[in-house]
Amino acid sequence: MCKNNVWHCRVHPTKPVGYALTYSLITDHEDWVNWSPGYVREFIYEIDLTTAKITRTWSSAAEFPGHLNSDVEIYDDILYIASGGSHGVLEIPLDRFAEFRFLECIPRFSTRLFSLNDQIHTLLGAMARKATASSTHYMLQTLQITNWRILDGIYATRVSPDGKYIVTGNRGYNTIAVYDRKTFRKVYEKLLPFRKKVTARGGYNHYHLTNSFFGYHLGVHHSELIPR
Repeated sequence: MCKNNVWHCRVHPTKPVGYALTYSLITDHEDWVNWSPGYVREFIYEIDLTTAKITRTWSSAAEFPGHLNSDVEIYDDILYIASGGSHGVLEIPLDRFAEFRFLECIPRFSTRLFSLNDQIHTLLGAMARKATASSTHYMLQTLQITNWRILDGIYATRVSPDGKYIVTGNRGYNTIAVYDRKTFRKVYEKLLPFRKKVTARGGYNHYHLTNSFFGYHLGVHHSELIPR
């Protein structure tokens, strides 16, 4: 069974208009705990908030890189969508729904090279949720969505207050990157630090701050920019 839910939405900053984005899932027997991304058509609905009616609909084929959306930003009448499945940011001008640009956000090679523990953890989690031999169709759909990448992609994106840059957060690789908004050229990338086990001893109390042995798994998810 496949279901198109609206998980994320955004209201236009100056108009009584909202945008609702579908987030497609597939599962067996309505088991919505053990689900996988759906390799199907996605939709964006433009809604007149004063009448609660859909005014325009944007849609894309399954091959289009816009799966598993998260953050949604509107800047200069342009929609920016964090694509967790497709590892990038989708840019759609609101006055020309038929046009788009896609910013592919792939961390540097060294970051991907040293993410082996997290990739193993992700594969282990997938195999633990479904019977592998009978669920290859779920895995193949997921890999088509992610372009054969194992870790999660971009789940956070914002345009800088001056409008010059796109700031992204990669959930699987736990990186922050900054791109020139016009050229899509990467100008900065930062791998967020490992969370470490900390033990503080005082009197009869012991305080422990611990983290998964596997490191980054499921890091950045949603964001907000606050200028200094």
